[in-house]
Amino acid sequence: MSGIKLLREYEVKFGLLIVVSKDTLAYPDDLFNWIVGNQFERLDLLPCFEPESIANESDTLSPPSDQLSVFLKQMFDLWWKHDDPQIKVRTFRDVLRYYLGVKPGVCSWQGNCSWILSVDETGNVFPCARFNGYPETSVGNITSRSLDNLLSDKRYKSLRERMLEGQHECQSCVWLPACGGGCPFARYALNQGNFGGPYYFCETRKKLFAHIGQRMGHRRRIQLPVAT
Repeated sequence: MSGIKLLREYEVKFGLLIVVSKDTLAYPDDLFNWIVGNQFERLDLLPCFEPESIANESDTLSPPSDQLSVFLKQMFDLWWKHDDPQIKVRTFRDVLRYYLGVKPGVCSWQGNCSWILSVDETGNVFPCARFNGYPETSVGNITSRSLDNLLSDKRYKSLRERMLEGQHECQSCVWLPACGGGCPFARYALNQGNFGGPYYFCETRKKLFAHIGQRMGHRRRIQLPVAT
């Protein structure tokens, strides 16, 4: 909070990424009141995701998908009722954008993060920093090859194709244009290197989309044009 005070003192714009653990789920009202009380304007709610703990069925801070959907719906209702245009919750705004025919902007809702690049401390290039702990997903090292060379290499192209192929089981889902099939990293990390596995928070998203649609007066999702 002292850091936020300093940013405000020097008029530096900032946003919050609020990680939602299973311990957060019981406090939607408290969390929203804290956001409003501190006049935070740009934020998002990110579910804690610990793939190793989930896969091993050991104790994890990751919220269960069904309980997370309840929490997010509660948070949306609080935000919707508060009706302050200054408070911008990225996830909620992206779903609303979808209903208005606009493509979501968040990478994890687009089904393919290969247009994002991350370079670790040794120069290894990854599609998104979340893959940094998975050396097999590196597309090469920037200290020995140019970026243009790495991005034109078959290894990079193959990785991109595998990410897109991971959406096959989602093709019949009405929510695919909004969801993109889920975060590719979450698919990869939880399904032993397989981008085609199910997205852990799939049911969470479906329930949130339907809930927001009902609040907007939509009873059934209709095909809307996607803005380019």
